[in-house]
Amino acid sequence: ARTVHHAVSQDLMHWEDLPDALAVGPRGAFDGHTLYDLHSVEHEGRGYLFYTGIDRPQRLGQEQAIGLAVSDDLLGWQRVPDNPVLRCDPGYYEQAVPPEATYQAKDGGRMWFRDPWIYRYPNGRMFGMAVGARARDPHPDVRGCVAWATSTDLIHWTPAKPLAMPPRFRTMECPV
Repeated sequence: ARTVHHAVSQDLMHWEDLPDALAVGPRGAFDGHTLYDLHSVEHEGRGYLFYTGIDRPQRLGQEQAIGLAVSDDLLGWQRVPDNPVLRCDPGYYEQAVPPEATYQAKDGGRMWFRDPWIYRYPNGRMFGMAVGARARDPHPDVRGCVAWATSTDLIHWTPAKPLAMPPRFRTMECPV
């Protein structure tokens, strides 16, 4: 089973297993194949767990999107009703890796939009999300970028132009 395991420790040497925090979504859901690369934040006493969801096994058209589960006790996690909370915006980001930029056969034709990281603005009323992505405009060999979106409630996100786009990488991962 593809799940997010949950364990706690008082000393980082001895661990107590807890029930899994989250499992793969139902068949056909945006996270129905797998989920990975999590980032959690606390806001106003509630836990927010962001993750990458993939809708189907790796093949042409595979979609990656950002999901969210919330918890009031950090033990029981529930997906929010409007998942995924962030999808790849075609106005800014490439929808599928083209053949000329594919250096691993498994990446050909799939979307690259993954690995969320949440930033809390100093005013405490705004949040940013960085995501590994591919921009749509430069040469296919150098489209790797850090996608950006903003939110005031951690649930509803507004996509924006790339936060960083060094003209050097095919892909970018784990902006944290």
